[in-house]
Amino acid sequence: MNKIKKTSLDFFEKKTSYNKRTFLFEDRSIDKNKLTASNISKFSNKWKKFYTTKNRENYDIFQEKWFRSLYGISRKKLLSTRGNLNVLDAGCGGGDKTHEMAKINDKNNLWGVDLSHELEVKSLETKNQQNLNYLRADISNLPFKKNIFDIIICDQVLHHTFSPKKTLKEFKRLLRPKGTLLTYVYRKKSLPRELLDQHFIDSKAYSHSELFEMSKQLTKLGKTLEEFSNEKIWFPEIPILGIKRQKKTMQRFIYDNFIKCFYNEDIGIEQSNIVNFDWYIPDIAYRYDENTFFELCKNTGFKIIYKHIENSCISVRLERNP
Repeated sequence: MNKIKKTSLDFFEKKTSYNKRTFLFEDRSIDKNKLTASNISKFSNKWKKFYTTKNRENYDIFQEKWFRSLYGISRKKLLSTRGNLNVLDAGCGGGDKTHEMAKINDKNNLWGVDLSHELEVKSLETKNQQNLNYLRADISNLPFKKNIFDIIICDQVLHHTFSPKKTLKEFKRLLRPKGTLLTYVYRKKSLPRELLDQHFIDSKAYSHSELFEMSKQLTKLGKTLEEFSNEKIWFPEIPILGIKRQKKTMQRFIYDNFIKCFYNEDIGIEQSNIVNFDWYIPDIAYRYDENTFFELCKNTGFKIIYKHIENSCISVRLERNP
């Protein structure tokens, strides 16, 4: 089978290439600045590692639970209410989540879009699924027609785009009036954590292999701290460092305020390594306080329907204003 899937071309307003070998669409007009090109390389490397890890199924279950807490709705409820929805997964990474969402209701049309070179792996794997397509393109400048999508999901990606404001404006163009956008950004953290995070974002001194080795060490640190004590204790406020009085485990206190030493027993060591690696590799990783982010959403034409704030992130479910 190498035919373009039914109705796929109806989505585009400008010419887009189609690879008959990989079944992947591609926007050949992508204008990648140096910083974005570096981000593509680093995230492609991440997804390449992801495809070789164990417990991918457990990771998907973990992500689904987190999605529900972030957006106040499960993917199943979001996509099974009615059929014939056009859905965009903007910044789909390796495409696993898009594939799972396409299985929920075969009457919906799902598009997974990312700049990762690894996207063709999933495109080839899902070539026979008629309601699913993948496109290599910049999510802030897409070749789709305006007002064509009912739902856009940009989960854990917006803060990695060169201009989040431009990306949100593009999502408004693509959504039908009162269409739904679900998106998430990093939240600003304590001063020690921000300084250390920014050090790795700004520095070009570390190779992928060095950062991955560090990520494994941080996973081990997180696991060690968790095994040391699961008891929650009160930590004192340190205002000058932006550290609030808080009751947490030792692992979570270090994680939230000093360095990302993520570990989750349900998904295991390898997937936890990927989560830590994901944090320290990007060249673009904006962080926001909640008021600034909410204003950005409103100023680009969206109404906030649901919001969720935790120490590491801010997530919202938005409705496009008519």
